[in-house]
Amino acid sequence: MGLAPVILEPNLEGIRRLSAEHPEYELFCRLWENWFSEEPLMTFFTSGSTGAAKEVRFSREQVRASAELTQAWLSPQQAKRWLLCLPLTFVAGRMVLYRALVSQTPLQVMAPASQPIQSAVAAELVSFTPNMLHAVLQDAEARSRLSPLQEILLGGGPLSPELKQAIQNWAPAHTRIWHTYGMTETLTHVAALEVYPKAEPAFRPISNRIQWEMTELGLKVFHPDLQAEPIQTGDAGEIEQDGSFRWTGRMDSLLKVGGKKVWPEELESRLQEEHGPGLPRFYFTGIADSVYGQRLVMVMESVPEDWQKLRQRVAAWHGSERPRHWALRPSDFHAETGKVVRSNSGLEGYLRNWEAD
Repeated sequence: MGLAPVILEPNLEGIRRLSAEHPEYELFCRLWENWFSEEPLMTFFTSGSTGAAKEVRFSREQVRASAELTQAWLSPQQAKRWLLCLPLTFVAGRMVLYRALVSQTPLQVMAPASQPIQSAVAAELVSFTPNMLHAVLQDAEARSRLSPLQEILLGGGPLSPELKQAIQNWAPAHTRIWHTYGMTETLTHVAALEVYPKAEPAFRPISNRIQWEMTELGLKVFHPDLQAEPIQTGDAGEIEQDGSFRWTGRMDSLLKVGGKKVWPEELESRLQEEHGPGLPRFYFTGIADSVYGQRLVMVMESVPEDWQKLRQRVAAWHGSERPRHWALRPSDFHAETGKVVRSNSGLEGYLRNWEAD
């Protein structure tokens, strides 16, 4: 979607003119007009990063309820302008559009890109992926344009140590930055943890009407403003005594090595924290083992320059948390959303002994 930067007032006349003058806005305008149509349901698509992509439909009332909940959480006194720079393919981008329509505020639009801030920002609220914000903060001119922002929402993946440090080095006192939790089935975020100026360790619901509990299948979310039935997720973690939720990984990525549970996402976060900058994209997965049930493997996009340092660090890990093999598989890292596609398919032919190589 190669969109020229524009600021749009919430009216149909301007949208129809935009659609006629700029064909690249066709999907954007179609979604906008659909909001005012008589279609009973609105269609969203899951990212497919944790399974096959699927279509999910919501009523306009459900979309409105979600938009109003976010607005009440972020700006309860006065509606603020959103900056849209996420793709409209998935729920996060579409909900930015619908929040602007529900709150009847002008919407600033910039083309989705790894570094989308190509002109002056005239908005107070924005949603970025972590990779987007990291790219913006590496660009001095783009970084200087962020000063009007009062709230930055990050979602779609974990925050790297480099990004957390970059935020601390840059963020002005008037800007709050959040890491959000949610999915298509919850019409994007239902919880958040503050990254700046505080650094919270766990997610909290954005409304006291949202409740959750852990089940054998994963976190179950009760969201009565969205739908009567609870939403069963595949996320694993721990609910703390104060009601916050500490995410540890996905139920479908859980490994059992020597009878012990191993969460790959926890190991990935730990290695990033311990090793610091310089790591290529990587993930941990497991392969079948007749003795231990599964063996842990580290899959990398490329070999880092400080390979020996990485080997020594991981070799110091103990027991089931220490990988026995590694594999170089550049083709594994291709998710459209920026998330790593975690796979152990066909790894056997690529395995290398961690301690011998």
